[in-house]
Amino acid sequence: MKTPRMAYAVGNLDDDLLAEAESYRPKDTKPVIWKWCAAAASLALIVAIAALLAPQLLGAGGTAERYAYSVSEIGGDVEWPWEYKTLGEKYSVVFYGGAEYLLKSLQPVSLDALGESLGSCEATGTDSYTGTVYTEELQIRAITGVSAQGLIAAGKDEEFYVYTARDAQAPASFGELLELYSLPVTLPFSAFSVYESGELTGTYTLEDDAFVWEILCAQGDAKLLESTGSFVPGEREYLSFTATSEALGVYKRVVYITADGYFATNVFDVSYAYFIGEDATAEILSYVESHCAPAQQTAYTQTISGTLTEIGSDYILLDDSILCTDPADGKVYTIAIDGLRMRRCVEAAGIEVGDTVCVSFSGEISDNSEVSGAYEMRKGEVVKENLQIPE
Repeated sequence: MKTPRMAYAVGNLDDDLLAEAESYRPKDTKPVIWKWCAAAASLALIVAIAALLAPQLLGAGGTAERYAYSVSEIGGDVEWPWEYKTLGEKYSVVFYGGAEYLLKSLQPVSLDALGESLGSCEATGTDSYTGTVYTEELQIRAITGVSAQGLIAAGKDEEFYVYTARDAQAPASFGELLELYSLPVTLPFSAFSVYESGELTGTYTLEDDAFVWEILCAQGDAKLLESTGSFVPGEREYLSFTATSEALGVYKRVVYITADGYFATNVFDVSYAYFIGEDATAEILSYVESHCAPAQQTAYTQTISGTLTEIGSDYILLDDSILCTDPADGKVYTIAIDGLRMRRCVEAAGIEVGDTVCVSFSGEISDNSEVSGAYEMRKGEVVKENLQIPE
């Protein structure tokens, strides 16, 4: 069996966090736009970034206070053998209507998000280990509410992925952007952070985004900035909404709404920025202030780490005692192996019982320590304050 190649590429870092890390400057004093922000201020940005680089359990079943150590992943992106690749990984480029489309998300899109059939195409992929070229007929489907000028879905049976047009042009007006991607429907607003003079002051959840979209939809005449592609909020006062959308093929991208009148987002892989006016953004900020609740800041990826103690036919057991301040507080988690992306980690990545591993998951941890939605497992090293701990 072929061993997967390691690409050693930096991955899983949120563009929003990277942008804020670049623009962050310490302040001697903190300006106050919303007085309630200071009382509910969450983790500083550097802590959030550290949580990405040294994953630890922050969800149900445990808290950061249980741990004296964390796990730092070893290696980077993997080039899997052909038989262990998903359909989207095998065929990352498809052609439809004379245009080239690129794979946008590694996560398959649910059938509920798909619209009418648009035809089919013959996709081509190459096994990088053997040089063998494969071809396969894929079905092309519309994504409900989204124009095929921007995004399509391609796949077969019940496995479809979102693809984006390589040469898609940035809509010249904000109204065109809203219409092209049906943003009020496909892009919900819930989790957001508040920044004052470029400094994080609080993290919240929005109760209902309908009024925000009502205000935004009234700004259809706003024009695309000529400098789009490199919009950074810098030291402005702004809201930073987490932008996750299955239909748009994005996970934890960002939408900025600034006090000085800008709407900007990296949902479409490059920054689109529109000046929608200070009156509109002031109205949004005022509404959000009175219709939100404080929330904890979360890491970009949900992970659970520890020692791999058992590999079954459809599950693994993970013991986190090695990370605990008191090993007696450790728990054993049962993690299902119910998809190709997890199964290949067990069968082809050289991971064995006794290894320290970090498992990424998209689901939840039940009261009896069962983890759902696991999709990746990597070897790691136990660390404390960025120092490796001998095992």
